[in-house]
Amino acid sequence: MEGIFDLLSFAVLNEFLVSSSSIIVLNSIAFIKDIEHLISNYTQVHLYLDNDNAGQDATKYLTKNYNHIIDKSNSYKNHKDLNDFLCHERR
Repeated sequence: MEGIFDLLSFAVLNEFLVSSSSIIVLNSIAFIKDIEHLISNYTQVHLYLDNDNAGQDATKYLTKNYNHIIDKSNSYKNHKDLNDFLCHERR
């Protein structure tokens, strides 16, 4: 996830998963390289990055380099990010 509001939105949508998962909040795509060593420690990684150019580029990079990463941005397509999806879907 890119930001804290995406994490809070994820918690609203998936309360059980938040309490039973390891979660990394980047706060910026610039931290992708810094967390790569952590990604290798997991058998499966669900990726919830923004649907902007930077998020899509980071998603392509990670899914190309790691077979165990699953891009979840399709679950909030047509929205900027998970928080934007939640705000518009809950109205």
